Amino acid sequence: MDLRLGRWRVGVRPDTDATRRRLAALLAPYADDSGETTRTNFSVRGTGRWPKRGVADLYVAGDRVRADRRLDPVVHHLVGHLVGIAAEPVLARDRTVVTGRLVARGDRAVLVTASCTGPIPGSGEGSADVPADLVERAVWHPVVDPVERSIVVPPPLADLDWRAARLDPPPAEGPDRLQLVGVVTPPDRDGEANLPAVWAASRGRLDEWGMLLALLEGDGRAVAARTKAEILTAATRLLA
Repeated sequence: MDLRLGRWRVGVRPDTDATRRRLAALLAPYADDSGETTRTNFSVRGTGRWPKRGVADLYVAGDRVRADRRLDPVVHHLVGHLVGIAAEPVLARDRTVVTGRLVARGDRAVLVTASCTGPIPGSGEGSADVPADLVERAVWHPVVDPVERSIVVPPPLADLDWRAARLDPPPAEGPDRLQLVGVVTPPDRDGEANLPAVWAASRGRLDEWGMLLALLEGDGRAVAARTKAEILTAATRLLA
């Protein structure tokens, strides 16, 4: 199914007709019926499918980023990405668009650019060391206000019909900004956080963004990580 979000056309591939009907009911205001071919950006798999029966999944560009025993949280995560795509042209003005994922706790967030296949786990994964309120936030490309040292949270999409889709709406929206308190990157050749690579993969206000990265590094808030476990450990410490 094809969507029109502002100036962008986005492709979402459901796994079954049943999943398609629910997504089509939810996202009807954004349906694109132009007939033009759209590349698949997102894939949604509902519950009850082999090989992981009872688990719903969201894939972004082929990478599994969310899994849950219910379809509702997976669709919430999808909508979080769609919100970012729709709002990015406005939010990005005089700010910095970065590449990565966000792990948040309350109104604070850590940017994760270290490679991580699959969802970044939370306390639901059974780790007693992870706070219950530490979550991965759905985001397309994080938009940073480097002067305010914050992540700008896009406004929600309007006119989504959760009832028609037979899905529970997401929890109430939180703050419109998250304080950026750290960054987790792949290691460089010396095993340190690779901040030049983070900077090079960004666009917008790069001078101020470079200064903020240097400040985070100076405060000991730029951490290198290779594995998912290391990413989670670093994010937990930075958000403590």
